[in-house]
Amino acid sequence: KSWGKKVFRAHLDGLKASVIDRFGASSTNQALDAFHFFAQKTVTAHPESTSAKSQTRLGYLAASLSAISLDFVSAVYALRPLNERMFHIASVIRYGEDIEGTQEKMNWAEMALREYAENGQRIAETVKTGFQHDLDQIPAEQLAEIVVKLSNTSSLFEVGRILERAAYSSSDVSFSALPSNAKSYLGALLDFAKIDRKAFVDASPNGGWISSRVNSDKPDNIFEEGQGDFGI
Repeated sequence: KSWGKKVFRAHLDGLKASVIDRFGASSTNQALDAFHFFAQKTVTAHPESTSAKSQTRLGYLAASLSAISLDFVSAVYALRPLNERMFHIASVIRYGEDIEGTQEKMNWAEMALREYAENGQRIAETVKTGFQHDLDQIPAEQLAEIVVKLSNTSSLFEVGRILERAAYSSSDVSFSALPSNAKSYLGALLDFAKIDRKAFVDASPNGGWISSRVNSDKPDNIFEEGQGDFGI
């Protein structure tokens, strides 16, 4: 039990740290990874249990930070043609940074293997092929499509705020009670993580939506002092 709490805490702390230290492409990647972890734990927990409720909230938080990070990244490419925007956003989702930076690291690793490892040529080719295969399996384009769509209407940051509020709401908020744009984004994240939407909906707690503050001028502070730690 103690080990399990440490794993959850590590994901939550990593999520927070990425916003402070590596906001943008890297925090997007961290948030997507955390969302996959928390959403997977949600669907395997007993419905309506304290565990399911906490993990749903953590999933909302990770989804919120992914939306805010992607909104920040989207602004960089706001004036580019649609196909370029799709390509760059998909690259951020797939690589966690720009495609050139990842390729440079891979080339360096490949050269090191060829130079120093026994049978380096064969090993380097195997690693390169396997890595590229795994990258090709990531459904980045589908998620990039809804990101671009929401950023076109300036809705992506609002979705982040909505999901943040759901995470920290004093009352439980079910998936079905979320506003439609937040449900669309969360559904896209579940598809990206290859987690069944119905399973997540069934596992999420019952509860309505309280819309106050979401559209207010006062900014939400995700980590303000005194907010809960989700029981971990």
